[in-house]
Amino acid sequence: MKGWARILLWMLLSSSFLYAKSGESSSKLIAKKSLAIRAAAQELVQLLEAQSQWVSKENQELSGQLSGIMLEDSTSYRNKAKGEALAEAWLQEWRRLDFEKEMLQVIKTAQAQSPLPLQAETVQARMTVGWEVQREQGAADFSAAAIKEVYPIARAVAVAEQKRYLEEGLRYPSQPEVDEMFKEVDIKRKQGPLPLKGQDFQSLKSKVRPESIPVDALFDELDQEPTRLADAVVRILAGQYLQQVAAASAPLRNEALSAGVFTAKEMENVMAKSLREGLSANLDARPPIYAGFAIVHEWVENAAQQWEEDRVAAFLKVWPEGSLDVETLREWMQEAFPRHVAFEESLALLQQKTMGARGPLLAAALASAAPEARRMEIKTYFEQSLKTAGGSGLVWRAHVEAVLRRKMPPLRQRIAQTQVADLFPNFGADKPPAESVVAWFYDQNLKEAQTFPQLTEALALDPDWAFAPDPEEPLLAEAETLARETLNQDLVPALKSLEAQLQLLRDMEREGMDALKTKVLAGEKTEELYKRWLKEWEKRWQGIRDQQSLRWQARFARTENELRKTVRQWYETVKDTPFPEESTVSETASAEKGTDIEEPSSPEMIVVEVPLHPVSEPQGPEEEVQESGDSAAGDEAQPGGIQEELEEYRGMADGILAFSDMANGDCRLLFGSPDGKGVLTVGFDPGDVEASAQKIAESLRGPLLEVLNGTASAHESKGFRLFTKSKEPTLSMLFQVDSPKIRHQMSIQVRKMIQKEIEAWAKENGQKAPTLLWQDEMSF
Repeated sequence: MKGWARILLWMLLSSSFLYAKSGESSSKLIAKKSLAIRAAAQELVQLLEAQSQWVSKENQELSGQLSGIMLEDSTSYRNKAKGEALAEAWLQEWRRLDFEKEMLQVIKTAQAQSPLPLQAETVQARMTVGWEVQREQGAADFSAAAIKEVYPIARAVAVAEQKRYLEEGLRYPSQPEVDEMFKEVDIKRKQGPLPLKGQDFQSLKSKVRPESIPVDALFDELDQEPTRLADAVVRILAGQYLQQVAAASAPLRNEALSAGVFTAKEMENVMAKSLREGLSANLDARPPIYAGFAIVHEWVENAAQQWEEDRVAAFLKVWPEGSLDVETLREWMQEAFPRHVAFEESLALLQQKTMGARGPLLAAALASAAPEARRMEIKTYFEQSLKTAGGSGLVWRAHVEAVLRRKMPPLRQRIAQTQVADLFPNFGADKPPAESVVAWFYDQNLKEAQTFPQLTEALALDPDWAFAPDPEEPLLAEAETLARETLNQDLVPALKSLEAQLQLLRDMEREGMDALKTKVLAGEKTEELYKRWLKEWEKRWQGIRDQQSLRWQARFARTENELRKTVRQWYETVKDTPFPEESTVSETASAEKGTDIEEPSSPEMIVVEVPLHPVSEPQGPEEEVQESGDSAAGDEAQPGGIQEELEEYRGMADGILAFSDMANGDCRLLFGSPDGKGVLTVGFDPGDVEASAQKIAESLRGPLLEVLNGTASAHESKGFRLFTKSKEPTLSMLFQVDSPKIRHQMSIQVRKMIQKEIEAWAKENGQKAPTLLWQDEMSF
C-alpha cells in the first residue's frame, strides 16, 4: 500500500474512532448527512415547482424596480411595445436570479444541518433530472404571467416621473423676453390701437419650449408634453396680457373717470394709473406674475389717442359749423377760379381753405366744455392738434373731405350748366347738330365726341351752333363733360345712321359691279345709272330705316354724294378701259341677265373683272428668277426688267400678282405696285399648291406692307382705290394668270393670306382695315 493511501486510511480510522468516542457511529453520521441532502433536495424541487408561479403581492416590489430601470435607460424603453419586450426579459432574469438566491440559501441550511461536509453539487444532483431546464422554463413562464401586471404599473410610474422632471425643468421667459416676443406679435398683426386677441399669440408657441429635458429620452407617451407645456405658458402670457388690457381700459368704459379729461395725454395718464393699480407683480412666483408689458403701455398710448379722435369725430357730427354752406364754397372758388377747373385740385384747395378758416372755431368749440381755468389751455392744444397729419388732425381733415365730396358735385354741376349755356347758346334748343358736324366725326372714324377739342373743332363747321371763342372764365372739367354728353345724345345715333346708309352703298358696290359694267357697255348714261342705283338704295334703306333713331332716318347728303361719286367713278373706269374681243361674250351674257344687282362670289371681298394687258413672258436664262425676299429694284435699269413689267399695269390696281411659266417647268410670281413699291419675283412648283402658297405668303409679307403703307399715304387723285376719309378705304389687287398650271385654289390661298396681313396692318396702325378689291384675270 502506498504511503498516501496509508495516511488516508489512518485519517478515516481516526475519525471513526473519534466519532465512536463521542457516542455516534460513522453509519449514523452518514445517515444524518443523507437526510439533510434529501430534505434540501425536496425543498429545491418545491422551489422549482414555484418558479413559474406569479403572485400579485410581488407587484409593488417588481414594478418599483422595473420603473427605476426604465428611467435609467429611457432610450431603450422609449417605445412602449419595445419596452415591454425588454421588461419581460428583465423579469425572466430576475426570476432566475431569485431562484439562484433561494437555492443557495437552502443549500447553506442543509450544510449547517449535516454532521458531515456537504457539497452544493451533491444537493443539486439529488433534485431532479434536468433541473436547469426546468428552472429556465419556470422563469420564462413567470415572466410571461407577471409582465401583464407589472409592466403597466412600472410604465405609468416611469412616465409620471418623467413628466414631473419636465415640469420642474420648465423655465418661464423673463419680463424682457416676454416684451420682445409680444413686440414681434404686434408687428405681424398691424391692427393699430386694437388690443391683441387670444389667437394672435399662437405664433409664440414656437418660441416657448422647456429649456432642457432632464432625461436621456422621452417616452412615447410624453412626445407632446413639451408642446403642452409651451401651450400652457402661452395661455398664461396671453391671459396676463388680457388682464392688463382690461385693467388699463377700465377708464374708457367708466364715463365717470372721463370727467375733466379732454386730451389724449390726459386719458393716457388715467389709463396708466389704472394699470398700475390693477397689477400685483411677482416674478418669483411659479408661474410668475409679470409687471405691465411694454406692448400694453404702447396700447394705452394708442387707445388714449383713439379716444380723443372718437370724441372729436362725435363732436363734428353735431357741430353746426362743420357742415359747409354752398355759397361760401362758391365764394372761395371765385377767389382763384382757374385753379378749380379740375375736381381733385379744387377739392384740395377748398379743404385747405376750410381747415384754415374753421379750425380755430372747432378748437374753441371743443374747449368750451372745459373749466374756465383750463379753457385757453385746451383751446391752444386743439388748435395745434387739428393741424397735424395724424390724430385729431386726421379726423378733422377726413371730415372736411367727406363734406366737400358731398357738396361740391352739385355745386360744380350747376356752374358747369351755366358755362355750357353761355358758351353754346343753342345746346338747350331742340335742334340736332348739322350734318357737317356728323360728317366730321365720321371722317375721323369716331363713334362719339371723346374730347372737348374734338367738339369745338366739329361745331365750328355749324354756324347755327356758334360758341363764344373766349369765355370769361375757364371751363370746369364738368362743363366739358356736359358739353360732350349733350352733343353725343344726338351725335351717336346720327353716326350710327350714317354708317348704316354708307354700308348699304358698299354692299351695292360689292354686289352690282358686273351689272353696272354691262349697262355702261350698253350705252346707258351716268345720270340714268345714278337714278337706278338711288332707287335700289332707297328700297334697301326702307328695310332697315326703322332701326335708326327717328330724327336720323332721312338720307344724308353724304350718302347721296357718295352714291353719285361711286357711279361716276365706276362709269369712267369701265368706259375708259379698252376691252379685248374675247370679253364680249361675257359682257353679252351679263346684259342678257338684266339690271338686277347680283350676289357677290365672296362676301368679304369685291371681285372686279377688269381686262388687262398681257404680261411679257420671261426671256430665258439671262432673266434669272429671284427667290423670295430678294428685292428686284436693281432691274429698273435693265430693259425688260420686272419694274418695266409692272409699269404696264399702271392705273389698273394698287398691287399686282402676275403668274407666268418658266423655262424649267416651274412658275414665276411677279409682285409689286405699278409705282415700284414692294417689287419682287419668286419661283415655285405649281403642282404643290399648299407648299407654293406658303412660300408665296412668306415672300409677300414684307413687300405687301410696302404696298399698304404706300397706298395709305397716296394722293386723293387716284380715285376709288385710295384710302380716303370720305369713303370706305379699299385696296385693289390684280391676280393676273398667264399659265395654265395655276389652279384657282392658288388664288384663294393667296387671297386669304393677303386679307389676313391687311387686317394685322390696320390693327397695328390704328386704322380701319380697307376692303380688298380682288380682280381675277386668266389670259392663257
